[in-house]
Amino acid sequence: MKIERLQRLGNEKFQKIVNELIRGIPAIIVARLIQQEWGDYNDVREDTLANQLKRLHTAIQMGLSVGIWLRRRGEERVFRIKLFRCAPG
Repeated sequence: MKIERLQRLGNEKFQKIVNELIRGIPAIIVARLIQQEWGDYNDVREDTLANQLKRLHTAIQMGLSVGIWLRRRGEERVFRIKLFRCAPG
């Protein structure tokens, strides 16, 4: 399973996933949210989904942009999520 497949959940769900990971919610818990509460990706093993979520979390922690591809009205749009780190103060 790739990050692109997670992005196909749509902007709202993908943003929720990103927010949960940033908050420090374990990937296995986020995987359960996706599968049990939302009913998505039940064709994927829970541990496989959790591993992909861990890779996404690593990318977020490294400050990489994550492209979210959405199809609207037959066209593709790209949205980017960036993690901004605040200096301790």
